[in-house]
Amino acid sequence: MSLPLVVVPGILEDQASWRAALAGLSSDVDVFPNEGSSIEAMAASLLARAPERFVLLGHSLGGYVALEAALTAPGRVAGLILVSTSARSETDAARQGRAELVAAAQADFSGVVARLARAALARDNRARCLAQVEAMMLAGGVERFAREQTAAATRPMFADRIGALACPALVITGSEDAVIASAASDELAAAIPHARLVRLMGCGHMPQLEEPAAFLAAVARALPR
Repeated sequence: MSLPLVVVPGILEDQASWRAALAGLSSDVDVFPNEGSSIEAMAASLLARAPERFVLLGHSLGGYVALEAALTAPGRVAGLILVSTSARSETDAARQGRAELVAAAQADFSGVVARLARAALARDNRARCLAQVEAMMLAGGVERFAREQTAAATRPMFADRIGALACPALVITGSEDAVIASAASDELAAAIPHARLVRLMGCGHMPQLEEPAAFLAAVARALPR
C-alpha cells in the first residue's frame, strides 16, 4: 500500500487546485491549509494533522513549512517534494518588501493580486492560467495574505540544517520562475544529500498549473513504491 501524500500549499493557494493537479496519482492526497502565523507553528500544526508516516510536498511558502516539518520529525517523512522554493534566508530588503506589499494589499487587495498573479506565471502561460490564479488568490483574502507573508518573512534559517535530511527528495523548479529564482532551487537540491532536481522548461512559479502533465509525471516518479 502506497504512503499518503501530504501537500502544503503556497501563499493564497487553495486545496481544490492542488487536488486537481494531483488527481492522477495512485496515492491518497491530503491538502492541509497552513495554520499559524510562523513557519514553525505551521509545521507543528501540519504534523499534528498528518498521518504517522507520509510523503510531503510543499510549494513556495509550503516548501518552508515542509522543510521545517521534515527536520522536526524525520522519522515520519518518507519522502520530500519541494516545488518552487528555496533554503535561502530572508534578507532585510525582502522583509521590507513583504511589509510594503501587505500594506498595499490592505489598501487595494485586488490590485496587488493582479500584479502577483502575473508575476507567478511565465509570460507564455498567462493567457491560459491567469484568470484561475487571480480568482484563487482573491478567494484567500487579505488577512490570510498578511499572515502568510509574515510567516515567510520570519522563516527560520535552513541552510545549515538541511544537510541532516536523510529521506529521498525531489526539487522541482520552473525555468522562468520570477518569484523564487530557479538558481535557488538548484542550491536547494545541491544541499540536500539525497535530492535530485527537475527543471520544467517554460514554467514560472506555478508549474502544477502551467505544465500539469509534466509536473504530475515528475511527482509520480518521486513517490515511494
